[in-house]
Amino acid sequence: MYSKEDLKRQIAAMGIQPWDTLLVHSSMKTIGPVEGGADTVLDAFCEYLAEGLLVLPTHTWDRLSGEYSVFDVENEPSCVGLLTNLFRKRPGVLRSWHPTHSVAAFGRGAEEFIAGEEKFDTPCAREGCYGKLYDRRAKVLFLGVDLTRNTPDPRGGGVGGRTQPPQHPPPAPEDPHPRWPPAGSAPAPPQRAHTQYFRELRQAGRTAAGLGDRAARQNRRCQQHVS
Repeated sequence: MYSKEDLKRQIAAMGIQPWDTLLVHSSMKTIGPVEGGADTVLDAFCEYLAEGLLVLPTHTWDRLSGEYSVFDVENEPSCVGLLTNLFRKRPGVLRSWHPTHSVAAFGRGAEEFIAGEEKFDTPCAREGCYGKLYDRRAKVLFLGVDLTRNTPDPRGGGVGGRTQPPQHPPPAPEDPHPRWPPAGSAPAPPQRAHTQYFRELRQAGRTAAGLGDRAARQNRRCQQHVS
């Protein structure tokens, strides 16, 4: 049975620093018995990273369909595990507005980190949260899961999640604005659906871009029908 202090010692033993930015992919059921359960796991990470930023994916791509017309940033459940759903509801945790590939963040710079996700028409834009992880030299921890749960490197413009592997190689390095797939090639069906959805969402003007008030930002819904 692991205690909170046991977990914090193990986090430190992996070379993670209290000031790091850390993305955690997780499976609570494979961690083993923990005193206090999933909340203790989250407490350990939040307390250990007191000077840093803790990020968990809160994806909702499993709901993308003809009937999925509303993304409720405050209440939409995550499809990537128990820890992610408990984490997004915690006081002080902020969730990005990405309709399918949102993340939740807690700690230093969380508000700036999640800002602007609703502006992009691809799941893992270079300028979005996954690109910011790269810029921050973030560390990625696979807690009870393997590398199939990884989100691709945003420098390639790829999409995230194990159900959506990249279908094409990235564009040539000299392209100053890389996009996936390259111009002239047909995207894979999941990517086509995502890209069309984001374009229609942005064109409809229903995103809550520009609001400065945190409460308004967290409660405003991003709406758009998928054709």
